[in-house]
Amino acid sequence: MTTVFVAGAGGTTGRLIAKLLVQKGYQVRGLIPDEDHKRNMEQEGAEGIVGDLAQTYSGGLKDVDAVICAVGAGVTEDPQETDQIGTVRLIEQCVLEGIPRFIMISCMETKNPGGTCLS
Repeated sequence: MTTVFVAGAGGTTGRLIAKLLVQKGYQVRGLIPDEDHKRNMEQEGAEGIVGDLAQTYSGGLKDVDAVICAVGAGVTEDPQETDQIGTVRLIEQCVLEGIPRFIMISCMETKNPGGTCLS
């Protein structure tokens, strides 16, 4: 069975990705911020891994076939620390673990709905 690690599984996009993967028959591990999110992940049929990309992270990456990164700083976190530095740390951990696939989901202007990010 293919195992997929979803970073940012506590957010709207990551939760949806994890849910769809479980429905398709994948084994899913989701990186989530706290125990409340962990219970939600487990109810969806995925394993919740409590952690934070603000630290060097490797828990939950053992024997993973692919990583999907759907992290986002949201309104309370530092975007540079979470979206940039945290993602780079995750990529580095994937290289160290020998994970062959890394998929990144990204968007802009989420704090400014209706704004034009490319103007």
